[in-house]
Amino acid sequence: NEKDLFRRKRTVQKIYNAHYHFAKPPDKPIIKAIPGDKKVTLIWDDRAEKTFDPFYQRYNFEGYKIYQVASPTVSVAELDNTEKARLIYQVDLNNNVKKIFNWEPFEDSDLPTTNAVFVPVLEVEGADQGISHTFKVTEDQFAQSNRNLVNHKKYYFTVVAYAYNNYEQFDPSDVTGQRRSYLE
Repeated sequence: NEKDLFRRKRTVQKIYNAHYHFAKPPDKPIIKAIPGDKKVTLIWDDRAEKTFDPFYQRYNFEGYKIYQVASPTVSVAELDNTEKARLIYQVDLNNNVKKIFNWEPFEDSDLPTTNAVFVPVLEVEGADQGISHTFKVTEDQFAQSNRNLVNHKKYYFTVVAYAYNNYEQFDPSDVTGQRRSYLE
């Protein structure tokens, strides 16, 4: 249909104008851990907030997620594995963007359709209270009993910056719009 044709033309023009650079997540912040008496203070820089997205022609930073990880080898792809990572803190811009969903294909062989069915997956739920660049950790999320941090024990943390891109609300009925609004 004509509406779909013009939507695709706009998308292709954006890709061309961005020199074939597609939407990208914010740059990774640099984190410092400062040990204290039964605590660790995490401090990170603001480079993620200054990431310019050439595809959308704007800054798309939305917030930070801070995780305690089980070892220094845990990758970003493993952050949803609670055996390896635990979300301990989250901050986001105060801009009325609280819940960010990505739309994922749902496959069920019992469905009487060959068309793709998409379901919303909640990726982040922010408090919408503004950004900070420090967090004091006093509890070990992997401890079996006493959760207090222990002096001279190694702990591992990571800070992940994420973006919100929603140039067009996704419509699952005609599969148009932005399926992936959350980028990290």
